[in-house]
Amino acid sequence: MRQEEMIAQIETRIDELASQIKKAAIQGASRVRNAKGFYDIEQEIVGICRGFAGSITGIVLASILDDQEWENEKVDLFKGANLRCLGKRSVVVETLSGVEIVVEAEYLAPKKSKKSKGRRKKRRRRHGTGVFPALMALGIMYKCTPSLVSETARQVVESCSVDEAQQSLARRGIVMSVKKAWTLSKAFATDAIAATDRLLANGPDGDGEFTGLRVVACVDGGRVRARKPRRRGPIPKGKKRRGYNTPWREPKVLIIYVIDEEGRRDKRFMPIIDGTLGDADCVIALLVGYLRLLGVDQAAQLVISGDGAKWIWNRVGDIIKGVGIDEKKVFAIVDFYHAVEHLQEVADLMTGWSKQRRKKWVTRHRKLLRRGKIDDVIIAIESLIGKGNAKKVRTELKYFDKNKTRMRYAWFKKHRLPLGSGAVESCIRRVINLRMKGAGIFWKEENAEGFLHMRSQFKSGRWDEMVMRTLNAQAIPAAA
Repeated sequence: MRQEEMIAQIETRIDELASQIKKAAIQGASRVRNAKGFYDIEQEIVGICRGFAGSITGIVLASILDDQEWENEKVDLFKGANLRCLGKRSVVVETLSGVEIVVEAEYLAPKKSKKSKGRRKKRRRRHGTGVFPALMALGIMYKCTPSLVSETARQVVESCSVDEAQQSLARRGIVMSVKKAWTLSKAFATDAIAATDRLLANGPDGDGEFTGLRVVACVDGGRVRARKPRRRGPIPKGKKRRGYNTPWREPKVLIIYVIDEEGRRDKRFMPIIDGTLGDADCVIALLVGYLRLLGVDQAAQLVISGDGAKWIWNRVGDIIKGVGIDEKKVFAIVDFYHAVEHLQEVADLMTGWSKQRRKKWVTRHRKLLRRGKIDDVIIAIESLIGKGNAKKVRTELKYFDKNKTRMRYAWFKKHRLPLGSGAVESCIRRVINLRMKGAGIFWKEENAEGFLHMRSQFKSGRWDEMVMRTLNAQAIPAAA
């Protein structure tokens, strides 16, 4: 399509839009005299504008696809991919405005395999259906524009359920089934994770974002229910399937943020939040990848904060080695409030104490802990061995003894370092508990992994950044 032709089509649509809006406005101004009427006329005007946006998007897309030389370049990328070109085909594409447009693009289908003659079974080929290379290059997947896919996935992530997301989309003129909304979200999540993994694998490119800054990294685990089909055993009477088990899984979440000289979070830098259903090594590798990407080796300080979980502190050395930072710049801090909870555990083990005495003991040693007198706290706990459950008291004693260097709270406070890991606790609540955990909510592990990644990006304010990264890294088959 030549530029003159495209401009002519756009001008025609503008004239049609102006005519429709004038008609709606004149009728509304002459007849509307109540709230319902004004509500309806506003909805009508918005709908007209939405349709205009969809038609203009269609004109732009058609103009792009008319560039045959560019489209041939995209088709050539699939040479050797066991595909054959079937020429131009019409395809319906859904847009963000809810309008469907019809365009023509080169279509590639799998080559026919040489099989013995006989009746063909109607089943989906293992290697999938064909592709439209030009549409793929523009980020159009499942016959939906990239903006529509992004907005659908974002709404699914933000809403309490896919049904609620579908209703929210419908109010904006985007009508689709619950199944399609979920399918688009899952596909987008898969591509988003692949793009992020590729970015982290490539490592830093020049000076990172954290050069000369004070960086805090926290990790912790939450809980969700997985859904795993039963492979063995009899099928229950009256049922067609064996059903499924719902074991608890521990998704691990990380947050990385910047603090200023006063120890407060620097709001000029958006935090990085992400998570995985993998084991401790997986989340530490993810953390190292982000820290390396943002150049934490050039940071002024790196604070690693968390509770007393062994899987965190046993891997601090791996983090330091992985990011290549000077060990003197790294400070490991056990969350102060988790430490206080362990003091309460010790007091609760004293069966002969009254409630008031327990409270008094915890308050006193909490103050000692805050002032950095960890040795006095350890001595006090040692003196309680034999006055309660000795085995459990010794377990609590080991907790404080092993984390002595991470509980120098007076020194940390003096140097304006955070004493708590509340940031990651908040992430667990906002990312997992408010959407992924609840009565009757069960996840297939692959779906939970993608959803956890997308919701982390949404809650950190980095959704658009993730979308651009995903679109730029969209996978295209390499030539054989």
